[in-house]
Amino acid sequence: MNKNRIINLTLLCVLLLGQNLWASSPDQDIEFYSKAADEYRVEFSALFRSEYKKLEDVKKLSEYAKRDLVEYSIKATTQFLFGPLTHRSLGGEQKGVQIQPEWTNAFEKNGSVYIPYNYLATWMISKTAPKDLELVLPLPYNSRQLRTPKWTDCTDDNPDHQDYASLWYYWDPQRYGCDHVVNEHFQFINPQVSNQTTQTVLSYPEYQNMIRDNQVKMTFAFGYVEDPENPNPFKDQDYGMGQFRAFLVMVRTHAGMYKLKEDPILENKYVGAVHPQKQIGTKFSFLKNGIRFEIKVVASADIDQMELFAQSFSGDHDAFFGWFGHSRVGNGFDAYQFSSLMRQHSDRFSLVSDYQMIYWAGCNSYSYYTKPFFDFKANLIEGDKAGTKSLDIISNGLPSYFSLNASNAEVLLKAVINLDKPTSYQSIVDNIERKSNQFGITVLVNILGDEDNIN
Repeated sequence: MNKNRIINLTLLCVLLLGQNLWASSPDQDIEFYSKAADEYRVEFSALFRSEYKKLEDVKKLSEYAKRDLVEYSIKATTQFLFGPLTHRSLGGEQKGVQIQPEWTNAFEKNGSVYIPYNYLATWMISKTAPKDLELVLPLPYNSRQLRTPKWTDCTDDNPDHQDYASLWYYWDPQRYGCDHVVNEHFQFINPQVSNQTTQTVLSYPEYQNMIRDNQVKMTFAFGYVEDPENPNPFKDQDYGMGQFRAFLVMVRTHAGMYKLKEDPILENKYVGAVHPQKQIGTKFSFLKNGIRFEIKVVASADIDQMELFAQSFSGDHDAFFGWFGHSRVGNGFDAYQFSSLMRQHSDRFSLVSDYQMIYWAGCNSYSYYTKPFFDFKANLIEGDKAGTKSLDIISNGLPSYFSLNASNAEVLLKAVINLDKPTSYQSIVDNIERKSNQFGITVLVNILGDEDNIN
């Protein structure tokens, strides 16, 4: 769980916006589908309690200092909405939040300067959650002012999760024993929902466009629950590796009648290899209806999950990449880290206009790994400003269970290797959600980018 505690600074800031911050609303033209949730534009007004003591100090701020305050302080505070949304199984916030401070309405109170601001973002909200005036959520006045005597009671009770840097992920003053007080440490906000994104009724992956050079290439990558010092995914008792091995059996079951060939996947296939000759996965290949299928099943043993993704998505240019492991609270596949890998290994990695599909099966991936990756694919096809013509993403809006990883991967495996009998995205999402429901949880599985698919 140590990786769950990694907080990347880029989670607390996005690229600096211009002065006309409120001029355009978050993109609402990417239709999506979810069995258990809807997507909305969400707005509310709130107060930020700054660390300035005098109103004159705020009035003197330069434009750069104001932008800095928005990016590193106000946005860091609004990120604490993540805790109540997740803890109460309400939904998730997509990246691309816009904040408009009302600088001229700042005021002094009890020795602090308060700055009113307006918030605008896109959220996925569970169909069972209250809407409009009934939706009330706690929000801190300032994320840096929550270190109270019992702040650990305001977060998850797992000791591994009780570090202050990850408080935003688990925070909820509703938790038993939390000493955060309304109107002192936090306020209640009333999000207004509008502009519901159109739910696609029936759509399909672009199965035929997954075939390139008469082959379909896929990678299913599995993560550890706890990373060991000397990993061996074929023997480790870690629950994540149990799912890895279970999926190997599933591949052999579904493709075994096609003269299946198996080859080892060694660490040296990936950048950052620690033990180049160690086997960390298996590549399956077979012919079906004259099409060659290549299915790589690999574990994050010594190889970082981002390196697994980069090799699949921008190295091998696979038609499908699926991740079944931790999201690392947004750090596991951080868009800035991916950009850095692309720059460092430009001879190895590149983006292509070919159609690709991603399934982020980790927790809350809707909030972390959707819009930034559409941005990478934007304009690779003429006129594709949103990046959806060559990319579809399946993500989760709430935490999932490791125990579902192999069975969820099987849903995608069966859909793609049976591309001659197309399975709709609606069926794929419903099947994954149904498996979660059997465990008493709702994951809010969703599909983005399918509105312009060519079937």
